[in-house]
Amino acid sequence: MNNLAQINQQHEQAMELAEAAFFAKRASEMEKAKQLYMESFQLEKEAAMRLVDHYTQEPSRSVLFKGAATLALECEQMQEAERMIRFALLGSPPRQIKEELQEMLATIQMEESQLSPLEKYQQLPQYLQKEVADFIDFLLMKHSEVTAGI
Repeated sequence: MNNLAQINQQHEQAMELAEAAFFAKRASEMEKAKQLYMESFQLEKEAAMRLVDHYTQEPSRSVLFKGAATLALECEQMQEAERMIRFALLGSPPRQIKEELQEMLATIQMEESQLSPLEKYQQLPQYLQKEVADFIDFLLMKHSEVTAGI
């Protein structure tokens, strides 16, 4: 199976999972929907990343990245959505897709500017949350040393 056939197969699997997630969400099965959307996002992201530097593969390339960004938003993964949009915009997406991507990016940036620090922290990947927690512990230790006169 060639690369484009594999990409198309992955995309189809991602869309099937997204459809199942949509119906799970509609049936108020939120945990199932969240899991299915995440699986769908991962597949679509992998498919899109296979074309990350194949700029002659438009509009397929930008459509895959737009799909991955949309699924990332369903998963409340704002940073991943923004990343997928920026990858799409590095290519030469058709005008309509480019406008949709720019609109999505503007919406994400507006929403991110309105988030509290805690909400921003909660959107970080797990490994970065750990680094932030370690840094806060370090700052607290330094603060207690200063206030204790050490």
